[in-house]
Amino acid sequence: MAGITRQTGERGDHAGPAPFDVRSGGGRDAVLDGLRAVAVLGVVVAHAALFRFGASPWAQAPGLKELCAALGQVGVRMFFLISGYVITRLLLRELAATGRLRLGRFYLRRATRILPQFGLYLLTIAVLSHGVYLYVPKLELAAAGLFLCNTPLYECGWFVGHSWTLAVEEQFYLAFPLLLVLCGGRRLGAVLPVLLPALMAGLLAIGIMGTGKSASNAVSFLFIASGALLAAVPALQAVVVRRVRGPLWLAILAGFALLIWQAPPLLQTALAPPLLALVVFGSGNLRPARWLLATAPVQAIGRCSYTIYLWQELFLGMPRFYFSALPPLWLFPIVVVAAWRLVEKPAIDLGRRAFA
Repeated sequence: MAGITRQTGERGDHAGPAPFDVRSGGGRDAVLDGLRAVAVLGVVVAHAALFRFGASPWAQAPGLKELCAALGQVGVRMFFLISGYVITRLLLRELAATGRLRLGRFYLRRATRILPQFGLYLLTIAVLSHGVYLYVPKLELAAAGLFLCNTPLYECGWFVGHSWTLAVEEQFYLAFPLLLVLCGGRRLGAVLPVLLPALMAGLLAIGIMGTGKSASNAVSFLFIASGALLAAVPALQAVVVRRVRGPLWLAILAGFALLIWQAPPLLQTALAPPLLALVVFGSGNLRPARWLLATAPVQAIGRCSYTIYLWQELFLGMPRFYFSALPPLWLFPIVVVAAWRLVEKPAIDLGRRAFA
C-alpha cells in the first residue's frame, strides 16, 4: 500500500510532466498526500461500519454496508495506483540522473519505508496475543512478516490480514525493477510503453480467467501497473493534464461509480483500473479538489496514511475478536501520531539520507 512519496518536479526525464504541481513542505506532492488521505479514510470508514460498528442499528441502513465495502475496496486500489505511479517515476528519474538503476539502494529504501512501522505493529500484536487481549497464531504472524498473506500458503485472520496489500506491493516491487533492468536498461523510455501494456494484458487475462487469490492478486497488480504506465508514458500524462477536467472528470467518476455498483465482474476487472486512474490522477486538475486535498488536516492524514492503515486494524475489529472490551477509539489517533513521529518518519528520513 505505502509508497515513497517525494517528487521533485523536474521536466525532461523519461517520466514526462507530472500531473500534479501543488507542493507542501519538504518537497512532498500535496495532491498525492491528499489522495492518500482519501484512500485511507475509505478503508477506515469501511472497517468501522462493517466490523466495529457492524451490529449497530444505524449500520443496518439499506445499502450502507455495500457502499462502505465499495469505499474500502476503492481506497485500497487508490493506494495501488498511487504507489505504482510514484515508484515508477522515481525509478525513471534515477535512471535519467545516473544512467542506471541501483536496485540495492531501491530495496533498502523500501525496507526502511515499510519494515520499521510494520515490525512495530506485528510486535504489538504478538505481545497482545499472549492471552492478554486477543489471539493471533505465531504461524500467522510469521506469514504476515514474510508478506505471504495474499497467497494460498496461509489464511491470515483479522489483525494481520490487512497485510495482504503490503504483500502485493512488495512482491510487485521485488520483481518489477528486476524486469526493468533485464528488459530496458538505458532504453526504458522506449521499452516501458510496450512492456507495461503487455504485462497488463497478461494480468487482465489472469484476473478474468483465474480463481481465488491468483485472480485477486492479478487484479491488484493490474492497478499498480496502471499507475506505473501513467508514470512511464508522457503522452498519457499529457492527456490527463489537458483533458481530464471539469465535466469530463465528473462523467468518468459517474461511470466508475456505476461500474463498481452495477456492472458484471468481467467488466469491472477490465475497466476499473483505467477509469479509477483517470479519476484519481485527474482530480489534480480540479481547483476545488486541489484546494481541499492541500488543506492541513488532509495533508496530515495523508502523511500518516501508512501508519493509519496498519493500526486501524487493531481498533476497528468486531467485538468478538477481543477477549475483553473493545480498545477505546480515542487511543487510535494517539497511537498513530506516536508511531509516525517516533518510528515511521525517522526511518524514512534515514533511508533517504543513507540510500539516496
